[in-house]
Amino acid sequence: MSIEGRTAKGLSYRIDGPERAPVLVLVNSIGMTATMWEATLPAYARHFRTIRYDQRGHGLSAAPPAPYSMEDLGGDLIALLDELGIKRASICGISLGGLIAMWTGAHHPGRIERLVVACSSAHPNDDAKWTARVMQARAEGMRSVVEQGSKGWFTPAFAAANPEILRRLQDVVAKTAVEGYVGCCDALRTVNLLPELSAISAPTLVVAGSHDRGFPIAHAEAIRDGIKNSRLVVLDAAHIACVEVPEQFAQVTLEHLTSR
Repeated sequence: MSIEGRTAKGLSYRIDGPERAPVLVLVNSIGMTATMWEATLPAYARHFRTIRYDQRGHGLSAAPPAPYSMEDLGGDLIALLDELGIKRASICGISLGGLIAMWTGAHHPGRIERLVVACSSAHPNDDAKWTARVMQARAEGMRSVVEQGSKGWFTPAFAAANPEILRRLQDVVAKTAVEGYVGCCDALRTVNLLPELSAISAPTLVVAGSHDRGFPIAHAEAIRDGIKNSRLVVLDAAHIACVEVPEQFAQVTLEHLTSR
């Protein structure tokens, strides 16, 4: 049974799993909501008190005015933990969620048990891409950015075999508040965490998709090289690996999260 709530800042969250189990926070990619973890949630909730939340401007969460910074997004996560009375947690983030996980690990190391950084980058460094997304979303609405933005989510074979999954996630992004989406685009456009990776002390698993066109393996290798206590695993998937290969994703991440 899930517990649902909202923080003082208006973040919507859901909690699953045993009440006294260690805490795992799952952090979404841009445009997505807590529903993106549904295929992996049963595996995580067997071992962890699992918290999913909608980032600001996403899903049921409030959408403060853009732009946002990584400090804003990471601060939301820390505020969520504070409000729930959680001193330490493991964090598993994908894409933008991976950046939030890294920022939190670098700036609040005492709050972190273990990290998983999946299909992400410490320095997205594509100003033109994110600026174009902002302009398009503001001028034409969220539905206009879905087709282009979703092309790299999955391998062509998976997308062709699972059109209902692709359509469902496209609908989620299309319903995202414009202010929330462009705010997170601004955070991605301006962030560079490469100089801060050495401050991360939590054991870290870096997960890459071998077919990820958005953040190819070189981005994952840079994260691994920057975090001292880390290792890299490559999955046969594209950008949203937790949806494309949920069993493998859950297996490799749980091996890391539950190891002593």
